[in-house]
Amino acid sequence: MASKQNQLVQTLLDQNQQLNATQLANSLGVSVRTVHNYINAVNAQYQDAIVSTPTGYRIAPAMAQQMLHQSPNDIPQNAQDRCTYILNRLVQKGGSLNLYDLCDEIYISATTFHGLMGKMRRLTREYDLSLAVSGDTVTLTGSERNKRRLLSGLLYHESASAFTSTDSLQAAFPSIDIEKIRADVMDVLNENHYFINDYSLLNLLLHIAIAINRVQNGCVYTEAPSTMHPLDPQNERLAQELTERLARNFNIRFSAAEQYEMALLLVSRTSMLDYAAITPDNIADYIGSDCTDLVHQLINTVK
Repeated sequence: MASKQNQLVQTLLDQNQQLNATQLANSLGVSVRTVHNYINAVNAQYQDAIVSTPTGYRIAPAMAQQMLHQSPNDIPQNAQDRCTYILNRLVQKGGSLNLYDLCDEIYISATTFHGLMGKMRRLTREYDLSLAVSGDTVTLTGSERNKRRLLSGLLYHESASAFTSTDSLQAAFPSIDIEKIRADVMDVLNENHYFINDYSLLNLLLHIAIAINRVQNGCVYTEAPSTMHPLDPQNERLAQELTERLARNFNIRFSAAEQYEMALLLVSRTSMLDYAAITPDNIADYIGSDCTDLVHQLINTVK
């Protein structure tokens, strides 16, 4: 059960008497509609745990103690987590959701939702997206590229700081084989003598996982390739090889715009320079003696 459901059960247990929906709503600081949603959710998980009578609701003390002891907290409880959840749901569901259904999912009132709008609007504006409520409908509008950027930012927030391993990425995308993506990326890079460090690799895997997830859900880039700046032929070929391999392994199709984005990701995160081959004796061959002399001067100054 979620925290608010816990509070509902705890309230019924503490009062040791039947309480009607209005009394429970006042005690929990939510609407009567939300109380009914809480009760339905509890009874869906624990059959007939909360019993409805003509004078209110009641719960057996032994059942309440068992439920409170077993209950995990899996519903967002603070403003930041609620904003993250709501924006995630909007992106995943095509940018439009019913306001009251969304509130029911995380057990908040419409008033609480509207209180979050300012924070969510500020966040979406950072990604050139627009968030609006019209009647009972919440909409998130903007380009697919910016929605993916938003998803990336939200995922970093959910992971507390950043993704530190393929295991943490796998937890974020349980339906996508992250190890298979990693193998495809490394095979293509190694075959073409490109190199990537661990941090950049995890970041690249995150963006590829988001892309695969979005394409699988029918959300692709629609930007015309003719509007894009030309790429180096070698980088273009690298991106083509990787997208073709990923398309085969995940049974999807990447548009020309998707392939262009993949090329940009690879350009910004990979190098043809093998860092493992660099030593103190040959580093000047890579970056020039002027640079190494300046670094030594700086080190001496710091000392």
